[in-house]
Amino acid sequence: MISLDNDLIDFLTDIDHVANEEDIFPIFLDAVKSLGAETACYTYAQKNEDGTTTASFQTNYPKDWVDYYTERNFQNNDYLIKHLLENTTLPITHDLDTLGDGELSSEDGKEMWHTVADLGMRRGLAIPFFGLSADGYGGMLIGSNLVNTDEFQKILTEKGAVLYSMAQVTHQLLKHKYMNTGALGAIILSPRQKEIVKFISQGISNKEISYRLNISMPTISFHLKAVAQKLDVRTNREILPKAIALGLVNF
Repeated sequence: MISLDNDLIDFLTDIDHVANEEDIFPIFLDAVKSLGAETACYTYAQKNEDGTTTASFQTNYPKDWVDYYTERNFQNNDYLIKHLLENTTLPITHDLDTLGDGELSSEDGKEMWHTVADLGMRRGLAIPFFGLSADGYGGMLIGSNLVNTDEFQKILTEKGAVLYSMAQVTHQLLKHKYMNTGALGAIILSPRQKEIVKFISQGISNKEISYRLNISMPTISFHLKAVAQKLDVRTNREILPKAIALGLVNF
């Protein structure tokens, strides 16, 4: 049985009723705050021909700080931006208290991260996205400066998968501003597989799915195994986050 966390269900319900695109990020931010963090930043980064980086944001950072970040070209000293541009899907954690010399080697880097810490990102979870465009990549940074390292790690242990799924859903609703839609479509689910994944996203048990679709439990297992293979995941628990990340679940 695959079940959804109540916090994720509440978030999906709120997102499902969103009327305006500008309300999407605030709904995500409210959900993040309810889980113990207070700051979020949705980022699109692009590598320019001259080797510099351009970045755009949706965030609850003050606008004057975003302008300051851009004016000072801090994106070229931001190791999390560099992580996005590596075209990786691996989330990483950020903690100013444990950053190595490599990330804070320049004076601009030190200034940027200490300023970021003052704004609510002393420690955070960075979630990369892929397939935005041919030359640009995006990500979500979720963080806090109100909790210590151990407390933040506890949040990630208990709610990291929920935060990941919320970030991916938010990304799916916002990405059209940046992405090349031609990059989608590499993974195709059958109509029956789509039905089952849709039911899973609603928190419905395998037994209930079997009843609603009038198919046996072994058949449900067969379809889930096929979906897992297509998504290149090893367990059923990984199906929903990966399907969300690839835009295969419509809410």
